[in-house]
Amino acid sequence: TARESGLSVIQLTSDPAEDAALAFTGDSFVPTDHGLVFASRRTGACNLFYLNLETFRFVQLTDSKQINAIGAVVSPATMEVYYRDGCAIKAVHLHTLAERKLNTIPSGYTASPLSVTLSGKTLAYTIQEETPIPPKTDKPASDRAERFQKQPWCAVVTGHTDGTGWHEVLRQKRWLNPAFIDPLNENLILYSHEGPGKMVRQRLWLIDAGGRDNIPLRREDTSSVAIGHEYWFSDGIHVGYQVTEPDGPKSIGIADVIDGSYLEYPTPYNDAHTQVSHTSDTFVGDGSDHEPYLNLYRLADGKLTGRQLWKHESSFTQPRLSPQPRFSPDDKFVLLTSTRDGNANIYLIALDSGNK
Repeated sequence: TARESGLSVIQLTSDPAEDAALAFTGDSFVPTDHGLVFASRRTGACNLFYLNLETFRFVQLTDSKQINAIGAVVSPATMEVYYRDGCAIKAVHLHTLAERKLNTIPSGYTASPLSVTLSGKTLAYTIQEETPIPPKTDKPASDRAERFQKQPWCAVVTGHTDGTGWHEVLRQKRWLNPAFIDPLNENLILYSHEGPGKMVRQRLWLIDAGGRDNIPLRREDTSSVAIGHEYWFSDGIHVGYQVTEPDGPKSIGIADVIDGSYLEYPTPYNDAHTQVSHTSDTFVGDGSDHEPYLNLYRLADGKLTGRQLWKHESSFTQPRLSPQPRFSPDDKFVLLTSTRDGNANIYLIALDSGNK
């Protein structure tokens, strides 16, 4: 039980190896199957596993030493997981374990986490020219400024999960990362100019899958604004993001992709990532190194209020093991990764338990 809120905390994994939820921008749950896909190093390399939330039995889905498991994405519609394995984009079926190769990443490039439409028919991601840069410190992403200045060749890529229609939507000599396809519209892709927040002049962009109508979203009038960690709302119309103004608190931003308007709401806590509920009125944040709490925000009558749910005590020094919370499909639980026990494990917070 969380001392801060009285909510029930359910530990899903306890292996000595690292277990982590997938990236907060993608789906991990398969509600019709009572299933959850997660990443684990219990085989000695990071692979994908499928956990039944009723029996707590799990199945190993992949067996490779080159998988970007955290960046995988689940499609309940197709009962497949899509992921990068070395230079290949692949799919694996949750029941039959049948594996398919969908596309190939060009030599000399790496790829971002994947995104998929709600129908499971179309994927999108970015590829980045490999430019090895030794990190300056042990802090996460300490090479970001130098990588930004090198301006590697990058491209936004999309295609169908049946293996057809793969093509580059946009190619630029600029650091692009990541790309998220509209969950309800396979022809609209959100992508980002990556880099240190205050060095990037315009973070968010929208582009048609045919490479047309490349337009900025949430126009930045000053370079001192830092925007990041964007994600789609389930309505396919709104995009959420984190924004920091000069000498101001962090805020949760909500942009409308139809008319370009946006609203930004200051948060009482400082979060590395936030994610929205399927009802679009509740947000969850993962706090920071200085305040490692899971935070819950509610938006009502134009005002955002928040409270701390649980001290997860995770470190943000390894991005793949940061909490990156997200809601379950019914919005009754929050899924996150925590290193509070010394190694990474996966937890659920039951939002309908404890003190309201």
